[in-house]
Amino acid sequence: MIAGGWNRVDPNSPDIREDALFAIAAGNGRLAEVELAETQVVAGINVRMIVRLADGRRERVTVWRRLDGTRQLTDVEPLPGG
Repeated sequence: MIAGGWNRVDPNSPDIREDALFAIAAGNGRLAEVELAETQVVAGINVRMIVRLADGRRERVTVWRRLDGTRQLTDVEPLPGG
């Protein structure tokens, strides 16, 4: 683990799935799969994921899990190939 760096985590873990569903709920679509997930410890945890939506689109999304347990979607980037 690198302090302040991004570390890969299990994209199928319940916490990651919950973060992905939160991110997708902010847009329009249904989650098909979390392809990749990484975390970064900050004042809370940043969770960066590559998600595939049910319609085939792929996005890189970042969710900030705050120390108080709330979440904020901080970045959404459409990816090619979807």
